[in-house]
Amino acid sequence: MSEPSASTPCFSDCAYSQLITNRYLNDSEVSNPVRINDKLSIHLSQAFIKDFPEWILPTKGEYTPGSSNGEIVIIAYACEQGIEGCDLLPSDKSRKEGRVVYYSDGVQEGQALNLSYLPIYGPITYTGKPLILQLHIMELDIQGEQSSNLIKTLADYGKKSLAPATATLSLLEDLGLSLLQGEQHDRIFSFSMVLAPEGGVHGVPYPHLSAGNYLFVRQDNSNTNHWDNLKFDTGRGRLMTCTTSSSPQCVEYQENTYMVVQIQKGFAEASLDKQQTLAVLLKELESKQDASTSEIEKIWRQRLNQIVSSDLFSTLSDKLYLLEQPLPPTPNADKPVKLSQWQQKKDNKALTASRFFDQFTLALNNYRAKKCWSKDNADSCSDKLSNSQIDSLVVRIRALPNINDSDIPLNLSSESATTGLNSSKLKAPFIAE
Repeated sequence: MSEPSASTPCFSDCAYSQLITNRYLNDSEVSNPVRINDKLSIHLSQAFIKDFPEWILPTKGEYTPGSSNGEIVIIAYACEQGIEGCDLLPSDKSRKEGRVVYYSDGVQEGQALNLSYLPIYGPITYTGKPLILQLHIMELDIQGEQSSNLIKTLADYGKKSLAPATATLSLLEDLGLSLLQGEQHDRIFSFSMVLAPEGGVHGVPYPHLSAGNYLFVRQDNSNTNHWDNLKFDTGRGRLMTCTTSSSPQCVEYQENTYMVVQIQKGFAEASLDKQQTLAVLLKELESKQDASTSEIEKIWRQRLNQIVSSDLFSTLSDKLYLLEQPLPPTPNADKPVKLSQWQQKKDNKALTASRFFDQFTLALNNYRAKKCWSKDNADSCSDKLSNSQIDSLVVRIRALPNINDSDIPLNLSSESATTGLNSSKLKAPFIAE
């Protein structure tokens, strides 16, 4: 939780008050340069999160302020330029290859993070080359493997033989788009810099590699920081806003997100623990989320299977209804327009019959292949026609004047059925009608 802002006296000789200096200096202005063979280390002293954006309505493309609680990760990439494997990386690559310095899933807006002096780099013997430092703060939107499987399930159903423009297909498209666009890791802050060693030309200031506290403040175009009013509280590692009166008062700075990084020298050389990258962190978080999403996925699978089954039955029932409608009497040959219209109706009915019997035969074969008459196979058969649906369609098919009862037995939905359907034989009368 963030600590409340408190107005604190801060006089010019305050022990913990430091003025903020420029980042470009001449050699003579640098008081604590890091030199060859010094033991160099970099630590994250403090960070403050003002707010974090989030895409709440991805399908509509509306960018709005997100929740006041989020998952925050801080990533740092640091190395000496010229050493094998060290390069100034593009922002997206440094986020992927950098070290995860901090992670919390319970950060609130307006919070100074619960961290202190976390290691970023070293202590290591400095070899005298420019130091690359790239920093990132991100809000994560975690989506585990189970969630990805759910997206794949939606995509698979979208490939099924669903009637175009049905409510089912629209639902699947909306859900898939929402889930696919929902996983977005929001970048709150990114900064890249190179700090150079001593030896530059006097009169041409540049960023020196020296021991000290480095402040990184996020600043929007619409928000200008008044640096003259800012001071650094070295006792707590916090940025302060101070009045310029003869008895200045200071409060904690909370106008923007910021980080405090300290570069130090002199600590005994040591190896950091195994580096954790963003990819490794995400994998660990996703595995935890998978456990909680598996039940959601199961519910969605069942519901979507029911939708697919219902849509298939409705499609077959509608086509069968068209086959149940008799053709009008054949017009006389001396009425060519009506004869042409009648022929078109006949051809349409033949096409409907062809599609219906092919689709029904396929659905029946799938039902029998999965042995859906058995209650033990209920889960794997939830997207198939039910036995009652098959029975109702069979009764209606047998009532068609063109169909012989022997070509479509009543027991097709039961285990005792010994024969399937001959689609070509069933649709032939409608073609020849």
